[in-house]
Amino acid sequence: MICLLVASVLAGGGGCAGDRFRGAVDRTAEAVLPGPELPAQPPTQKPSPAPTAPPGEVVLAGHETEILHDAAAVDTTLPHDADGGLSLDACIETAMRRQPRLRAELENIAQANLAGDITSAAFLPLVSAGYSVGEFGVNVGGIGIPIPGAPTAQGTYVPQQGFLPIGFDYNTTYVLTEARIQWLITDFGRRLGLHRQAGLAEEISRLKSVRARQTIAHEVTIAYYELLRARSLYRIADESVARLESERQTIAKLQQGGLLEKEKVLRAEVALTAALKLRDSAEAAERIAAGGLNLAMGVPQHQPTPVAGFSDVPGFELSVTDCLHEAVRSRREFAVARRTVAIADSGRKVAKLGFAPKVFANGFYFNFRADEPGGYVDIPLGFINLEWGVYEGGKRVADIRKADSQVRSAMIQAEILSDTIAFQVNEC
Repeated sequence: MICLLVASVLAGGGGCAGDRFRGAVDRTAEAVLPGPELPAQPPTQKPSPAPTAPPGEVVLAGHETEILHDAAAVDTTLPHDADGGLSLDACIETAMRRQPRLRAELENIAQANLAGDITSAAFLPLVSAGYSVGEFGVNVGGIGIPIPGAPTAQGTYVPQQGFLPIGFDYNTTYVLTEARIQWLITDFGRRLGLHRQAGLAEEISRLKSVRARQTIAHEVTIAYYELLRARSLYRIADESVARLESERQTIAKLQQGGLLEKEKVLRAEVALTAALKLRDSAEAAERIAAGGLNLAMGVPQHQPTPVAGFSDVPGFELSVTDCLHEAVRSRREFAVARRTVAIADSGRKVAKLGFAPKVFANGFYFNFRADEPGGYVDIPLGFINLEWGVYEGGKRVADIRKADSQVRSAMIQAEILSDTIAFQVNEC
């Protein structure tokens, strides 16, 4: 299976693009992706220095998520060139600032980061406190229960409360203070497995965000060239209409002078009508292509986006083998697939640890003070307890089977992805 993944991941829309496309994508990257290794124990605080990683790995900088909460940071202007049109680089830059899908990926990174904070909280103690002020009264009467050894003393028993003597009448206000602390000492690696899963999920979100940048740049590039192509076709159709209109007028004059028959005029009019139809189709195709470019950039459809044409179309001289090697280096989907398999495998280990016990350290403090006659009760308590689930109706066995199925599913999805990427490279 591993050999199949390595062989089939040799594909790449991002790696096999031209120099202009790759340069525009590289200019949008701001940092490098941290390595996939996770610490043995969860950090208590986020490290402040920027992470480093091997070349070719791209990650979003932390400040990029701030743009999601700052409306003024989203620039709505279009960077036009000197001739008033948008270059390809300007279109890609605009898409990186305004494409909603990229902002959605940034939100996914923020959510994955918060999920890591949630799993890290399992390593810290839980502390709770309570405080109440009130008044109560107790009045015990009636026929009581005789107490063996003290026939004159009688009382009554209240379930879950205790034994109260007959004739007891007491009213007072009180203050009650409670404090509890619980710390999970060990669950034999279950919470650590969950923390690693959250870390892998965050890495996957970052990789998907980088891939989203490449995909958006690729879509903008295709839409840009499609618009230039549609514009050229419209120009050709318009020139063809002008030429046929001139020919029709010339033929009509010759026919009026008796030099040509009527059939020639009719043929010229039919050719002109066909050319007009082709020009209308070319005009519609140009407008559709402009709308596709607006959609790729994240610009409203009603906003005009004039593009600047150019003649230096980037060349492409890579062989299929070079494309496959470039895909291995550049396609983020392979790294996502590996981490998805790692998450599923970690989930299987976590499911197996569901049979392990949990050891807790607990602390409890109870303070009760009555105003009349001024009595009080202080109960500090500390203890360590072991919790071990003996039977849960087959839930834990089902969790293990589900985790095994998720591992197999992740491997199958990786195989499908590998075949798809290999097909994409050979298709191009």
